[in-house]
Amino acid sequence: KLRDKKLMKRLRYVFSFRFQEVYNGLKIQGEVIDLKTGIRFAKFTHSASGRGFLRELALYAADQLEKALPYTAEVIRVKNDKIILNAGKAENYQKGDQISITTFSGETYPAQITKSDFHFSEAELKTPYLLLKIQKGNKVQRISSKRRDSLNSNK
Repeated sequence: KLRDKKLMKRLRYVFSFRFQEVYNGLKIQGEVIDLKTGIRFAKFTHSASGRGFLRELALYAADQLEKALPYTAEVIRVKNDKIILNAGKAENYQKGDQISITTFSGETYPAQITKSDFHFSEAELKTPYLLLKIQKGNKVQRISSKRRDSLNSNK
């Protein structure tokens, strides 16, 4: 249990892991808890044994956490009709991804990634006349990922 109230105010998510020894390896059970809402989500279980089982478990847990947590980016510049973000292919932002931009006043506007390089992306608002409301420092949340959506449709 977390008792530090100052720390609790700054934290948004907590990761909880349980490990159980299995023959020649480990079983991991994990979950993510949103401290603001109290919702537990992204529960997963995975077992690995044999050579390289620790690496396999670590990669699996990291992949599950990446899928569960929204990566929050920021607007770093508004240029002409483009919105430049501080997240790119390194953070799995790709052309076609749907995002949501939240202004300092709390208003949220949908946009789409139109271009992405390794560290930066460009986006366009779905309603361009609202571009004047977007400022440097506004928070960006990915709503849907083109890559993740295509992976899910192949299952």
